[in-house]
This record gives sequence, structure tokens and C-alpha cells, in this order.
Amino acid sequence: MNKKEKIYDMLKKIQFDNNDFTDIKNIAMDATQISDILNTDRSNTSRYLNDLVKEGKIIKLNGRPVKFIDKNIYNEINNTNDSNLSKNENNDDTDPFQELIGANASLKMYIEQAKSAVLYPPRGLHTLLTGPTGTGKSTFAEKFYEYAIQMKTISEKAKFVVFNCAEYAENPQLVMSQLFGHIKGSFTGANTDKKGLIDEAEGGIILLDEIHRLSPDCQELLFMLMDKNVFRRLGETDAIRKANVLIIGATTEDINETLLKTFIRRMPVTINLPPLKERHLSERLELIENIFMTEQNNMDVPIRLHKDALISLLLYECVGNVGQLKADIQIICARGFLKYKINKSQYVDISVSILPEHIQNGLLLANNKNDLIEFIKNSDEHHYFDTSKIKSNDNNESELVAQINKKYNNYIKMGRSNSEINSIINSELEVYLKNILDKYQINEKDIHKENLLKIVDAKILDTCDDAINFAEMKLNRKLSSRIKIGMIMHINSLVSRISNGDSIENKKINDIVLNNPKEFKIAKFIFTLLEENLNIKIPKYEIGFLTMFLCAPEKIENIDTIGVIVIAHGQSTASSMAEFVNNLLNTNHCKAIDMPIDMSVNSVFNNACQMIKEIDEGKGVLLLVDMGSLSIMGEMLKERTGIKICTVEMVSTLVVIEAVRKSILKDTDLDSLKEELSKIYLNFTNKNINKSYLSEEKTIITSCISGEGVAVKVENIIRESIDLKKYNITIEHLDILSANNAEHILKEKGIKNVIAVVGTVNLSIKDIPYIPIDELIVGNGIKTLEKIINTEFYTPNNKQNEIINKSVVKETLKNILTFLDANKANELLINSFEIIFSELSLTKTKDIFLRFIMHTGCMIERVLKNETIPYSNVKKFIAKHKNKYETIKKGLEKCEESFNIKIPDDEIAYIIEILD
Repeated sequence: MNKKEKIYDMLKKIQFDNNDFTDIKNIAMDATQISDILNTDRSNTSRYLNDLVKEGKIIKLNGRPVKFIDKNIYNEINNTNDSNLSKNENNDDTDPFQELIGANASLKMYIEQAKSAVLYPPRGLHTLLTGPTGTGKSTFAEKFYEYAIQMKTISEKAKFVVFNCAEYAENPQLVMSQLFGHIKGSFTGANTDKKGLIDEAEGGIILLDEIHRLSPDCQELLFMLMDKNVFRRLGETDAIRKANVLIIGATTEDINETLLKTFIRRMPVTINLPPLKERHLSERLELIENIFMTEQNNMDVPIRLHKDALISLLLYECVGNVGQLKADIQIICARGFLKYKINKSQYVDISVSILPEHIQNGLLLANNKNDLIEFIKNSDEHHYFDTSKIKSNDNNESELVAQINKKYNNYIKMGRSNSEINSIINSELEVYLKNILDKYQINEKDIHKENLLKIVDAKILDTCDDAINFAEMKLNRKLSSRIKIGMIMHINSLVSRISNGDSIENKKINDIVLNNPKEFKIAKFIFTLLEENLNIKIPKYEIGFLTMFLCAPEKIENIDTIGVIVIAHGQSTASSMAEFVNNLLNTNHCKAIDMPIDMSVNSVFNNACQMIKEIDEGKGVLLLVDMGSLSIMGEMLKERTGIKICTVEMVSTLVVIEAVRKSILKDTDLDSLKEELSKIYLNFTNKNINKSYLSEEKTIITSCISGEGVAVKVENIIRESIDLKKYNITIEHLDILSANNAEHILKEKGIKNVIAVVGTVNLSIKDIPYIPIDELIVGNGIKTLEKIINTEFYTPNNKQNEIINKSVVKETLKNILTFLDANKANELLINSFEIIFSELSLTKTKDIFLRFIMHTGCMIERVLKNETIPYSNVKKFIAKHKNKYETIKKGLEKCEESFNIKIPDDEIAYIIEILD
């Protein structure tokens, strides 16, 4: 039974067993529901469902999501009412491009280009597909065609015609005949009139594969078709035939060397599909899985793939890309199937031994550090491909490879780093804590608000600042840094405790309150301030704790303290944390022992023994450790030294701060300190973003020269990458004219709580970070923005005046442009930049270079779409800047020629603004 039959049987069974036949839509199911039940890919499930619709076995209902029901059950429920039937049963609601592996990752940008080309009025844009052999150009063109049908830019009856230009490359006359047709007598052997492929493709799409093999004459014959939608058959001189055909060309060659410049100009969209080696390894894993599943269906025998064989397939040099990968796996399956037949095995076993040598070589690369490979190394021995989900009898069972890929991709989407993903494989809890460690660690010595933002929520920190300023004013004295930090950390911990329902009430607090009436009065005001600003209900006894901070001595008394030692894996992990905390609390109390990868546990043990003896003052020593063997070292050290020792595992910077702060207090004992630190760990494990912070509306400003164009594209990138609704964030656009008076304009427009400016213009708003567009797209811009949203510290790039790498600009253009070829546009725009800035003797900085390229690229797309942005009093402005105007016009001549456009004066005026 194949997949389609299984889907049909499952649908019938579930719907027949459903007792609620009162409403068709109650028992109908959508593709997602079905794919979840069968653990299959949704896009493939959707395709099979639509095949069943075409075969008349099931019915497709109107609505979103589109639902399906067995035809016999439908007729039984309602024989006459067809109002639920989809008017177009063949119209699959699934985006055809989503069936491509990597549609939302490595192919996303190229799919967006393709969609823009399909939808461009009035009938789409001719497109070139480039890329090495086997990258899937033909398949991509088919999805192009399917999407055009789905979006109704071409008729459902329109054809997708494929012509390989290499077949008759040595005979241009035959190529012309195949494409355009011929009339009787036009050449020897032309005994009758014959239609060509252009006639066959009327109203649809023709794919000219290996288009680089077309002779210059053949390319020129296509000009009339592309320019005016007319053509002549071979041999005709007077007759002109009309045709409405969209052309897709596919080539493995450099189009600038193999095609006429005038031909390339008529193909405004170029999509360069990436080779397999440039795609993410997780996509290659998904490709391997799909190919094996197809072969398993063909053989109808379960496949068992050894993990070493899988690693080999993931890492070997596959120069023929997806095409070669498919062919190689087919050969491997054929070998395995032969052994299966001979040995009468339970599975088609795919082990390293049956792999060709060039694939086995991939295993030699397995030692190169890669987290997905480490994931597979630590998984079960075999991965199974079997639609009936047969498993092994030796209890060494494995989920499908899809599960590995699903988990891995989930971690990628969560924004984990490579080292974190590797840790996730061993322990998800460990990774979470490692992430917290990375998040809180600071290597700066000075105490700044920005440092604290890495540990304390911004809303909490601002409220604490207000409270401390009020207290200092009323007390008529400055609080020491130690007291301020202690108070802030206590309030931060308080918010976490309240959210988790924990309590730390202490009766002795009342003594402090009674003996310090002035501080108590101030503490009551701070109590009210905290409740109102943080939107929480605080227990009354917290007034006592706040009073305690306000009346704490400025200098620590000479008392016995609990020793604190941080021990962690890594070259400087422990010492970095200790240094930061010591600087933060103005002490030298925290000690550290680093454990590099080449240091033995025995060496760490001996060092710890020595350090414990040196720092113990009679109250014991607290060990803060990260993981592994270090967590069981405490008892052994206690036996060796005779000193009381407590160990807290999964150390983070926050835990170290609290440990050091409280270890030097007079009444703290070792056991209670350990218990309190454990609570902090639990609080932060379950910590969510403060609700009051989420409820505040925040704003991101996107900036560009005109206030449109690049700014809109930047907004789209941000929206695709970050869930803005979750954080209650809006986006506003500002132009270059706002740069000199940005704060006034924000106030005038009622724009509040700006957290970042992103784009090509730094509006220089006080205390608001600026993220350049290149950093957003090809750097860590999105991660930086996420840190800002989550109130973490952002260090601005101080190298804005360095000339940016031109390859980085090209990558940025790829993400900004909708349908223009970024490679072509990049070359032309850089050339224009050089001409204009040399002629005008202007200083070339990174900032202005980036502004010019990004703005001008979007400007060309606007002109092509006839969406020019008007400039107020343009004639007067140009007359005032006549020299710059003429230089810019000259510098953009090649752009106008290459894209067959005329750039209006309004757009040139905006470019003059850039130069000013």
C-alpha cells in the first residue's frame, strides 16, 4: 500500500467512525491534521489529497483551512447540497514552492524572487535560473509554473513546455524550427507547415534548458517575442503571429560570458540557485530522508540506514548536487536490495560497506566539529524508513530521520549557537543553563547600567533607579555601589519569587523596622513605587527588607565569612565570572578555578583542596560548579580537608552575584545560603518576560533616505525574523530629513519607547542604539535586535566609517531587492558610486557607501514598477545642486541602459540628499 492509499484509508476510517454526522465540516479534515496523524510531510500529504480529489475519491470543501471528506460519506450526509464543494477542486491551497526542501531557509530569498517575477504585471517577468548542475533548476521552474496557475496569472489549461537547447545546438536552423515552427519549403525536408513550441506554450511558460547553447542569432530571434509578444515561423517574411509566453531560461554557465548583453537585459530577473555545499546540512539531511522514503516506497521493503552511512552521505563531496545525491542513493539502495534478496533479510540494510568509495570518504570528515553530526553520532545505531513503522527486535530502536531534523531545526529557530546545540544533544537542561551563563556574563570591569541590563529586566532596573534616587534625596547621603547593587538584585529576585509563589519571610526583619523609623518611612514609599511600576502585589514584610538595605553600614565589618569558589570547564569561564562579580560588588571575595579541556579532574581536585584551606574562615566554603564530575567533588573535598563544603550546580553569573553578596553578611550560614541559591536557579529556569514589560508598547524605527523603499524592506525582514506582536512592538519609518531633529519629530508624531533604529540612516537619537542594514542582514543584527528587545546590553559598532566589504553589500542587496538580480545590480551600483564620488571628490565612508547602494537598488525597482517617490519642489532643488545633479545623471547612465529605464529627477533629488 503506497502513501496515497494509506492517506485515503485513514481518512475514510476516521470519518466513518465519527458519530457526529450533523455537519460535514465537523468530520472533514485538513492536510495538517492528516499529516500529524500519519507523521508525514504536510506538503506531500496535500499533494496526495489533491490527487485523490482529481480521482473523484474525496471532496474538497470551501474555506480556510481547506478540508477534505470521503466522497461516499459526503453523499450519505448530503446528497444534494453542494455548497461546501470547492469551486475549483484542482486548486491546491498549498504554496507549490513550499514543497521544495529549504523553502523557508536557503531557498527562501530565491522563492521570493520567483514569486515577484510571476506576479509582476501584466503577465510576469522573463527569468533566468542559474546554478551548477543538479541544483534543481528544472524542478524550480515547475514550481514557478504551478505557482503561476495557483495565483491565476496563467490559465489552468496553459502548458509548461520544456526545450533543451543543447539537443540541436549544432544546427541553429533546427533550433529555430523547434521553437518557432516553420512553413513548407523553408529548408530542405520541410515538406509541410509545422507549429513550434512557442505555439504549444501559448498562454503558459516555456523552459529553455541549457539556454547558453542558443546561438546569438537564435537569441536575437527571441527579442521580438519578448519585446512585443509576436514572432514569425521559419521561412515567413510577412506574417506576424501573436504569442503570450513567459520564458524561463536555465543555465549552468556564466550568463555574462555566454549570452548577449541585449538578451540578458530582456530577462530582468536572475535567480542563482545555490549548490548543495552552500545549503545547510539539515536541508541535506531532509533531502536524504525524502530520497530514501521514495526508494522505500518503490521497493516496498523497509530500509535500515546505519548512522555512519548517514554521516557519510551528509559529508561526502557531492559535486553533482541534488541530482547526484539522488542518483547515488538509488545505486546504494539497489545494492542493498540485492543483498536483501540474497540473504532474505528483514530490511534493506544500508551500511558503510556497501557505499561507493567516494561516499565512504565522507566519514573521514566526521571529526570536523559539526553539531548535527554530533547529534547523529549520539543517536541510535540505525535510522528506519518504513511507512508501516517496522522497528528492530533488539530494542535499539530509532525515530525516523525526520525527527532528528525536526529537533535540530527547532533549536536553530530558537536562535541557539552551534556550541549550545551540541550541549542540547546531551542535556536540554544543561543547554538552557549554559545559555543563561552566556547571557549574563560580562567582561567589563566598570559598573554601568548597561552591565546590569544583562542581569536585570530594564523595567525593574529603571524602577530601582527611581527608588534609589528618592532614597538618597530623603536620606541626604549617597548609597554605596555595594548597597545599590544588593538592593537591585534583591528586587529582581523578589519579582521572580512572586511570579513563582515563593516566600522568604523573616521575623527578625521587624527589629530593623522598629529601630530605623526614617528608613522605614522611605521603604514604604519604595514599596508603593514597586507595586505600581511593576504591576505586582508585594508581601508587606518586604518593607522590612527594603529598610534593611537603606540602613546597612557603608563598610563591611571585619567578620567571618563563607568562602566562595567558582569551578567551571573552559579556559577562563570561572575566572571571568569571578572577576566580573568582584568588580561589580567591589570585593575580592570570589575565587575561581578554571578547568581547560586538557586539565585532569585530579589537578582540579588538588587545586581546590589548597584554595579551600586558604579561604576558610570557620563558616565553610561554597562551591559553585557547572557540570559533570565537578558536581560530585564537594563530598570528597570535605573528607580531604575536614572543612564544611556545600555545592551548587549549574552556576550562572546571577547565582555567583547572590552567593558573594550574601556570603559576606553577618548572619548568613552555609546551608541556608545553598538553599536560597537553589531557589534562584529554579526561579530563573522557569522565568518568563515580565508581563508589565510585555504590556508596554515599544517602537523600532526603520530609516532610509526617503522614508520608504529600504525602510519598508527592513520592516519586512524584521517581521519575518521576530514575533513583534509577542513583544508589543510597532515599526515606524523615518527619512534622512528627520536625522537632524529626530527627537522633536518623534514627540510630534506621538512615537514613544523607541528601542532601536535600523536602516541606512543613523538618526542619532540619544541613548537609542543604531543597527546598520548590513549588520541586520549579513551580521548579527537580528540577534542584536532580539537582545535589545529582551533588554540586554548592546555594544554599538564603532567602525562605521570603514569601507564595507563589497561582497557583504551584495549579500545585503540579495535580501533587499525583490526581483532584480543582486549580482548584476551590485556591479552596476558600485560602478555608479565610484564614478559619482570620484567626480565630486567626496569622502567614501562605509555609512554613505551603504546608503547609496541600498537606496539606489530599491530606487531602480521602484522605477521599473513606475512607483517613483515625488520630491517637493524638485526643479528648484535641482537648480540649486546643478553640478551634483549632472554628475549623478552621468554616473547612473549604465544603470539606465542595462535596465532599460529613465530615472526621474525626483529620485535623483533623493540621491543628492545622500551626498549632503
